[in-house]
Amino acid sequence: MRHWITPPRLNASLVLPLLLTFVGCGGRGDTPEIARVTGTVTRNGKPVPNLMVNFMPEAGRPSWGKTDETGHYEMVYDENYKGVKMGRSKVYVLSSQATIDGGASKKSKAALAAGSGISPADMRDILQKYGREESTPLSFDVKKDPEVIDLKLD
Repeated sequence: MRHWITPPRLNASLVLPLLLTFVGCGGRGDTPEIARVTGTVTRNGKPVPNLMVNFMPEAGRPSWGKTDETGHYEMVYDENYKGVKMGRSKVYVLSSQATIDGGASKKSKAALAAGSGISPADMRDILQKYGREESTPLSFDVKKDPEVIDLKLD
């Protein structure tokens, strides 16, 4: 039985293109076109801190950001990229605070609102109107990088 020995040059010429195919050119790979998105969330002209802002594109993965004490947010796509997938997105908000009962009791609702610096009634109204992807009236078409989108939750 004969054993074929392949010359080293031939091995490299077969293996190198295969490796380059798997490694790629250092680009984003499967990551879609992303735009950096920042803005400020306000209610009745006052900033709303400690809210989670969520951008849900028509297709693909969502992005999120948390408002700071001045109501400012910056969206995060994943651990490597900041921003939002370009195109149309529904925008909804959630309280970033947590309670043991999930905000069911009056005391918990007051604590959630206080953590966001607004009244319990305002927090209830915000979450009722803007707190679900299915029913939020907010949607934006992200067209450029960077994009500033201020959210007025009135």
